[in-house]
Amino acid sequence: MPVNLDKPQQWKADITLAVDFYNSWFLRFAPKTNRETRVLVTEHVGGMLQRTNNLRALPQNLWVE
Repeated sequence: MPVNLDKPQQWKADITLAVDFYNSWFLRFAPKTNRETRVLVTEHVGGMLQRTNNLRALPQNLWVE
């Protein structure tokens, strides 16, 4: 049952709570995996920013590695 489907004013707060809950769970139960994943994602995002000139140039084959 969609609890907040008709309450868009609550979406931002609900998303913030959900992300905080997930992050705290991940840090508590899988700290090593969390650190390793953050490093990989940071490298990936940094590479994408470089390849796209900080999102100024988005080629069609951007997602093809």
